[in-house]
Amino acid sequence: CPVCGDFIDDNTKVYINQLMNIINIEGKKCVEIGSGTGECSFLLKKNGATAEVLDYAKMLIPCWKKFGLKYTIADAANTPFKDNTFDLVWNAGVLEHFDAPEDILNEMKRICKIGGTVCVFVPYIFDWTAHLQLYGKENIFRKKSLIRLFKKCGFSDVKTKPMWALGGMIMCGWANKRN
Repeated sequence: CPVCGDFIDDNTKVYINQLMNIINIEGKKCVEIGSGTGECSFLLKKNGATAEVLDYAKMLIPCWKKFGLKYTIADAANTPFKDNTFDLVWNAGVLEHFDAPEDILNEMKRICKIGGTVCVFVPYIFDWTAHLQLYGKENIFRKKSLIRLFKKCGFSDVKTKPMWALGGMIMCGWANKRN
C-alpha cells in the first residue's frame, strides 16, 4: 500500500499490548477514533476483536481495505454511531491536536457501552520531545491534566500509565463508562 506500507511498527505493538492489558479484546467490538492507517485496529482484529476505524482522511481508505477493516469517514467530535455501541473506544495521538479535547472524549464516552472502556494515548509532558509540537499547536498532557480531562467528561476511577513509544514518552489514560 503506498500510504501505509507493508509493516507493523514497534510503536503499534506498544499500543496494542497496553490495550490488551487493559481489556480482554477477544470478541469485543472496538473502534479507533482518528485511526490513521488502521494498523493498530488490524492487530486488534488479528487478536479476536471486531475492529472498526473512524477518520476524516479519505486517502486512507486503501489501507483500511487492505487490513479488512470496516471504516467510517467522519469528524471525531461528531460520529454517526449510536449511543452505547462499542466495548472499547480508543485513540492514539489524537486528543493533543484539538482545542477542546473534551469534545472528542465526550463523544468517545457517548458511543462506548456502559461497562466498556475508553482509552487514549497522548504525549506526556515529562519527555522533552513532547515540547517539539511538530504538528502545530498541541495540547501536552501531564498525568493530573489527563485525569482532570477524564473527570470533566464524567469518568471516575481513571487510570494512567506512562509508556515509551514514538521515540518519546506517551501517557495512556483509561476509564470504564459507568453510566
